[in-house]
Amino acid sequence: MAVSHSKLASLLQKAGDRARALGAFREGRAIMARMVALSPDNAEWKRDLAWFEGQVAAWER
Repeated sequence: MAVSHSKLASLLQKAGDRARALGAFREGRAIMARMVALSPDNAEWKRDLAWFEGQVAAWER
């Protein structure tokens, strides 16, 4: 689901819908945060969460 949210956010970015793109990135981040909480030793999920956090931070500027 998180990957789907990132793809949706990319499409919304291209369409110029900044608010909805940010919302999709936030949804993806929330999913990844829950996954990391369930498996804190999973380095790949931590990396994906960091990516989502970077996207959200960039769009919140």
